[in-house]
Amino acid sequence: MSESVERARKAVAGFRMEAPENNLPFCAEPLEHPEFIDGNYDTEPVSRTRA
Repeated sequence: MSESVERARKAVAGFRMEAPENNLPFCAEPLEHPEFIDGNYDTEPVSRTRA
C-alpha cells in the first residue's frame, strides 16, 4: 500500500468533529477501495457504491 494512502487513513482516523452529522465516513471509503489504492480510479466507484 502506498505511503500516501496510509497517511490519509491515519489522518481520517484521527479526525474528530463535533458536528451532529458529517460525511467523513463517506470520504474515508475510497481509502479502502482496491481501485483507489492501486491508483486506477475515477468517480465511477462512488456511483456504484451509492446507487
